[in-house]
Amino acid sequence: MGGSSLWGSPIAFLPKFHFSLPDSSHQQYSKAVAVDIIIPVYRGLDETKACIESVYASLAYNKTKMRLIVVSDASPDTRLCEWLKQESLAARLVLIERDFNVGFVGAVNTGLSMVSMDHDVVLLNADTLVVNNWIDRLQDVSISAPNVGTVTPISNNAELLSYPEPMHSNPMPDLLETTLLDQLFATLGVDASQSIPSGVGFCMYIRRALLNEQPFLNEKLIQRGYGEETEFCLKAAANGWENRVAANVFVAHKGNVSFGEEKSALAAFHVAQIHARFPHHSAEYDLFLQKKPLNTVFNEVTKKRHLLK
Repeated sequence: MGGSSLWGSPIAFLPKFHFSLPDSSHQQYSKAVAVDIIIPVYRGLDETKACIESVYASLAYNKTKMRLIVVSDASPDTRLCEWLKQESLAARLVLIERDFNVGFVGAVNTGLSMVSMDHDVVLLNADTLVVNNWIDRLQDVSISAPNVGTVTPISNNAELLSYPEPMHSNPMPDLLETTLLDQLFATLGVDASQSIPSGVGFCMYIRRALLNEQPFLNEKLIQRGYGEETEFCLKAAANGWENRVAANVFVAHKGNVSFGEEKSALAAFHVAQIHARFPHHSAEYDLFLQKKPLNTVFNEVTKKRHLLK
């Protein structure tokens, strides 16, 4: 690992939230001590730099303590590797460099093996942009009910949570537009959050109590990435946890930086396995899309955008 600890660095000390699960009930909940942000990296220097630098820039806007853990999955990009090493040496992030490639799920699990046992976790793709007090608001949704296990924000590219068109890879906004969109969604408040069939892994907040029950993603079922968060969320839901959307948070997501054209084949292969294991999921997913519960939220934000033009 190219850096031991961030405690003492600017990125570390940024209110605490700890949630413990007594026995099998979900009756006690509060804020954990801090949040570990895990970013798996393979290629995409420009996107990765923009993502990590957006996390840095957001530190001043968040009260929540954060630790940034970057897992380089035997990246072949020497420029990316060198930049990450420099950031690690500057104690701005914790860098874990794998000697051999294990794929997205393996890289995430490598990061999960390094998280603190009293921290919540955010899985964040390296092709995202975060702004404002995004972590504070995700955290607020995570403790809005005792059984919330995962929280996913709205994005331009987040399947059923995509704005303005769900189930579309809408164009990724630049940093300025991302900031504006996030500010507009933020006005909706915590009460705009809703239950969803499954979280979406581009940016998924996981509470510590759920991680105590499910500490890792399933590497045996899901290989090479894509679909791992669905399997994780459906397993959590089967055990009484709730997956929620933070409709008051917007995170930009480019998509396809790591997988490219391989994504479609991976999706089809893994979705088939997930549906076989959780046969009810397809109907729940389709029902969510049919009811369009986020339409009111999306329409409100769209109206506000038009008023600003």
